[in-house]
Amino acid sequence: MKPYQLGSKVWKKATVASRLDERPYVVETANGKTYRRNRFQLKKSKENADTPEPE
Repeated sequence: MKPYQLGSKVWKKATVASRLDERPYVVETANGKTYRRNRFQLKKSKENADTPEPE
C-alpha cells in the first residue's frame, strides 16, 4: 500500500489494527506493513473477517 494519494481510485485490502482517536486508524496489510489512515480513507469489505479462510 503506497501513501495515500488524493484522487486515487485503487483500494488495497488491509485490516484495522487499532483506533488512535475518533478519526485516525492504524491499518495492517497482508505483508505486515502498517499505515495510519483517516476513517474517510477506509472502506468496509463485504468479507467477514471472523470467518476463517478454507484450507
